[in-house]
Amino acid sequence: MTPFNEQADERTLFGVNGRGKAPVTAKDHQPTASPRKTLRSTRLGATVAHLGWASSGGAVSKLATLLTTVAGARVLGPSWFGVYASLHASADLSAGCLDFGVSQLLSRELASGRLSAAEAIKQALRLRAKTFAGWLLIFVIGVAVATRNEKMPVGVILTFGVASLCIAAYLIPLAILRGALEFRGYAFSLAWGRWLTASIALAALLSNGMLSGLETFAWATLLGEGLTLCLASSMAWRAEIRQSRFMQVNNALLSLREAVPFAAIGIINLLYNRFDIVILGGLSSMREVSQYAPASRIQDLLMMVPSTLGLVVFSVVSTDWCMPGGPERVKKLVEQAAIIGFLASVPFTIAGFAVAARLVPLILGSAYSGSVTPTRVIICFFPAAIFAAPLTWGLAAIGRNTDTVKIFALTGAVAVALHLLLDRRYGAIGGAIASFVREPAALILAIILATRAGIVDLRPATALLAARSRLRRMGSACR
Repeated sequence: MTPFNEQADERTLFGVNGRGKAPVTAKDHQPTASPRKTLRSTRLGATVAHLGWASSGGAVSKLATLLTTVAGARVLGPSWFGVYASLHASADLSAGCLDFGVSQLLSRELASGRLSAAEAIKQALRLRAKTFAGWLLIFVIGVAVATRNEKMPVGVILTFGVASLCIAAYLIPLAILRGALEFRGYAFSLAWGRWLTASIALAALLSNGMLSGLETFAWATLLGEGLTLCLASSMAWRAEIRQSRFMQVNNALLSLREAVPFAAIGIINLLYNRFDIVILGGLSSMREVSQYAPASRIQDLLMMVPSTLGLVVFSVVSTDWCMPGGPERVKKLVEQAAIIGFLASVPFTIAGFAVAARLVPLILGSAYSGSVTPTRVIICFFPAAIFAAPLTWGLAAIGRNTDTVKIFALTGAVAVALHLLLDRRYGAIGGAIASFVREPAALILAIILATRAGIVDLRPATALLAARSRLRRMGSACR
């Protein structure tokens, strides 16, 4: 197989390494190059670098969100904190409705070279005009629910409304950055915005009442989302300037129908990741819910890893698929990402299973010792989720959106069916089994569909041995 760098088309989308540089060619591979540079010059090495930026940015943003939540709970008290959380959720949901999967569609079209960044903004605004009524409806309903028992200043509602529009707006430049493989800028934009909000929230916590009140947290939310919008827009503009130097784009005309599969994925994912506790509470007792909830939140936290892996693979595959020799490179990349990710996740899962008995009571207290078994069951989802992520999002990247929707739909159907079957009898453990089994079920379907699409050809014995050898070489190169 001809190496990727020797096949690279002169038509570059923001540079192969995501930094606006020209493609690395065979001439660049001098014998004097260091092992680290040689690793980074490969497509897998570049993908690992993108994954590192995206995952580290996600982790830093999650930490900032956690600090904001803790500060809000302490400053506002239970009643007003509930209102704040509801208004924030309404802002997020309405922004998602306004986007309606368009940002994911833009990311794919930008990465594949069928759309320029400037045209992406124009088309996104055109499509957003069709979904604005949905944004307004969802936001009004959310505000009505959040404020049904409290008198709410109009200024606070308007602040959250503008914050919601900022969230929807920065999804466009973030999509441009993902399409440009600029995951460093993507991570920085999100992290700085989250930490500005967290800083204001912590200042309110330490101000002895001088900055207390829902208004402070509303403005903290708006300023944080506004900073993300400004940073992402600035970095996307620089990416557009670099793109115009390297290539001419024949812009495609996008429609909401093309974005529907991405919107459906988001809705299905939201349903089966948030309604598990609702189902368990309805079929069992609140005590079982209290034992299951920590395990479920641990799963949410760990899901950040396969989600980030899928995000990176989606952008890289979209870039490579239509280039000369692209299908072979994509096949190799998806197989390597899936198998190496799986092999790396197994020791982590075993370690998590082993330490859960001590770690869960230590962090949550002895009252949550009943959460140990659900946590041990649910953490076993991790290797299957890691393996499935490159396959699932690789399918979406090559235009097989309906296959990706099928995988998410099966995941949701298996999870809900098993919750209904097991929760009443087995409580928290039954809920954990349902949330674990959904991932192997999704993996089986992902392998079948990805093999049919030609982006993987998994022969377990040889593939595992090859991936093991690859891991050893990467470890040696990174030393």
